[in-house]
Amino acid sequence: MVTNGGRMSDLIRREDVAEALYQAIRTKLIGTFTDSMSLAIAMANNLPSVKLEMKWIPVTEALPEDGERVLTTIEVGSRGKKVRSGTYSKSLFQCDNGDVWVVTDKEVLAWMHCPEPWRDE
Repeated sequence: MVTNGGRMSDLIRREDVAEALYQAIRTKLIGTFTDSMSLAIAMANNLPSVKLEMKWIPVTEALPEDGERVLTTIEVGSRGKKVRSGTYSKSLFQCDNGDVWVVTDKEVLAWMHCPEPWRDE
């Protein structure tokens, strides 16, 4: 689980670890592998991937890091709550539709990390 302050760039995927390990061994040893190296690569391939938890975080508990793209829940008066995507920077949520919301406004309720884009596996 990622803490409220966690960012996408702080996470590692097992595929990235295995590839980095493979490249490091290959570069250092110029293609010579031993059983222990193969075992290390197999172990890295079996590490669990860290998945970003999709959870709304109230602005009263934590705020995103400057420059982070997030989803935001905004109270829009009698029209109810809306979800907007955008970027957080210096106490402002700059929504993709051009709206800007100040964190001190009571309209900004919560935010969450953006999901990773879909990848064809």
